[in-house]
Amino acid sequence: MSKAGKEDEDEEEDDWEDEDADGEEDIQLRGQTLSDLIDSMAAEFNGYDVDDEEEEDPDFSEDPTYQIDLQAYLTEFLQSLSQQACYSTFSSHHNDSEKHVLRTININV
Repeated sequence: MSKAGKEDEDEEEDDWEDEDADGEEDIQLRGQTLSDLIDSMAAEFNGYDVDDEEEEDPDFSEDPTYQIDLQAYLTEFLQSLSQQACYSTFSSHHNDSEKHVLRTININV
């Protein structure tokens, strides 16, 4: 093997070593949630306290959409949809799990 060939091989081995170092960093991050990572980075900023409980925005809690009973709304919507002429075409695409849920709210599938 020529000297130039030996140098190329050494450079390739060096590249692999760099990738191994990056792999160690990935292993250290496994098992952490995204919120844990954000909290750990945000803790470096002044005025940010991870343990502070956020107060509910009064405008948000007074918003009519915040007061909706989502289950009742969706049930009514799906029952209304099932009365439409196009529903039979739409319902042919449901999987077994979706059909089961629809049957529980008295929609024939």
